[in-house]
Amino acid sequence: MTFADEEPALWAGRATAEGTRRYAGRFPGRPGHFRCPDVLTLSSLSLGTRSGEPGGADDLLYRGAVSTCLESGINVINTALSDRMQTSERAVGTALRRAFSEDLVQRDEVVVVTKGGSLVPEPARVRTQNDVQRDLYESYVTPGLIDPSEVVAGNALDPRFLRDQVRRSRENLGLATLDIYLVEEPELHRRSLGATEFRERLAAVFQMLEDCARQGWI
Repeated sequence: MTFADEEPALWAGRATAEGTRRYAGRFPGRPGHFRCPDVLTLSSLSLGTRSGEPGGADDLLYRGAVSTCLESGINVINTALSDRMQTSERAVGTALRRAFSEDLVQRDEVVVVTKGGSLVPEPARVRTQNDVQRDLYESYVTPGLIDPSEVVAGNALDPRFLRDQVRRSRENLGLATLDIYLVEEPELHRRSLGATEFRERLAAVFQMLEDCARQGWI
């Protein structure tokens, strides 16, 4: 079992050219299934995690689906902090750590993609819509991660907020490093910010993500 030294709860490592190539090599006779658009060898299919209800039986189904995919030649997992109110990331993380512990796959063989941008409450703390509003306020507004006036359709584009989203995804997945990170629907802010400020905000977001990459978070 391998963990990041500075954060013992997070599994160390990331997808690599050697690891993903090794994984593909275990599934010969599938022409065109694995592709290498850059340095990583990716399966032509991936597991998405948007559908379903938070927690419950759907968690068990996703955990089983992750294992089935990894055993069947699918090494790309595509999730998001907002998928099923964070519970998809957590189910994926549980399944991945079990797969790593049982040597079903190695960490460097799997490409984990996740996304941030939507305000997402903590599912254990919400039962009603009032609970959702209170939790979002306490999680994002009180610590100064977002300006409520800049939220568009439940989405924010503040670098401080998105850095916190990266942190939450790492914790949910139990992974020290996220292989690919996407910003959800930044175009929602184009009209409210205007062209110039929108470009400046995007540049600040990408600078923050580059900083995360230098830290090994992405």
